[in-house]
Amino acid sequence: MRTLALIDDDNDDEFFLKRALKKAQIGSAVLRFHDGQQGIDYFARKGRYADKTKYPDAQLVFLDINMPVASGFDVLKWLHSNQLSPSPFVVVMLTSSDNPRDREEARRLGALDYAIKPPSPALFDELAEKYSLHWQFQGI
Repeated sequence: MRTLALIDDDNDDEFFLKRALKKAQIGSAVLRFHDGQQGIDYFARKGRYADKTKYPDAQLVFLDINMPVASGFDVLKWLHSNQLSPSPFVVVMLTSSDNPRDREEARRLGALDYAIKPPSPALFDELAEKYSLHWQFQGI
């Protein structure tokens, strides 16, 4: 089974993501991180995140911009400065910000795509098709 990471402080986004994955019949483990610092610690394999059995490498990362402790941009900057950008996984910004500067900054820092919240089954269906998630996450 493939792994997807959701770095987002909104519980509703986790619900919508899991619902969309189920609807699209994408079998995937979803790792949830509630703030940007938890995401950085996961990528750095610090503390409890060092256990790859419990926290396997993600192939796809959904990343919010506005979060407590560290923002999505902080996560992208950390990935970039630690030479994980371009990364071995796809990063999609999942945010309520439709600001063109945010879009450009996300792309500059290595995000492959930028999706506007609120997430919906239709949004995740579109992303699934766009990134062929059926193949990536089901191993077809």
